[in-house]
Amino acid sequence: MDAIKKKMQMLKLDKENALDRAEQAEADKKAAEERSKQLEDDIVQLEKQLHVTEDARDQVLEELHKSEDSLLSAEENAAKVSCPCRKPRESNCLSFSLSLSLEDELVALQKKLKGTEDELDKYSESLKDAQEKLELADKKATDMRGSFLAGRLFDLFKGTAYRSMGDIPYKEKYADYLEIARLG
Repeated sequence: MDAIKKKMQMLKLDKENALDRAEQAEADKKAAEERSKQLEDDIVQLEKQLHVTEDARDQVLEELHKSEDSLLSAEENAAKVSCPCRKPRESNCLSFSLSLSLEDELVALQKKLKGTEDELDKYSESLKDAQEKLELADKKATDMRGSFLAGRLFDLFKGTAYRSMGDIPYKEKYADYLEIARLG
């Protein structure tokens, strides 16, 4: 009789421990899913920033090409038009001052392009980091699910080993865990 009471107490304790582990696994799974969702949102935001940065870069490149074309046409016009002073590339010459202003504009556009490219690199690195974090969170969630099912199966087999009478309602209660484990 004492042995049966001890077995019943052990079964109750095992059941409570299994329920505690199940609750902890569910909480861990929920936290991992929330973290995964947050990382997915971060990825979406970074992708939007990346597209905006790429669009800005394209605009800067377009402006650069226009400025280069403008500079070339200005230099061609300056070569065709004779300067009243008849001295090449003097500071008071109109074509020389026009060429300098276009060169200054070209330098400014090149600096802007460099800044945009640096920003693009930064966003690409952030996107890569977020994707790695998402993959890690997804792996942890998958591992937790497997751990949860393995713990339930262990509890099921452990519980049936303690039972000498073959409690059928107990087996029916955990039949769905067995089915999940077989499928999963």
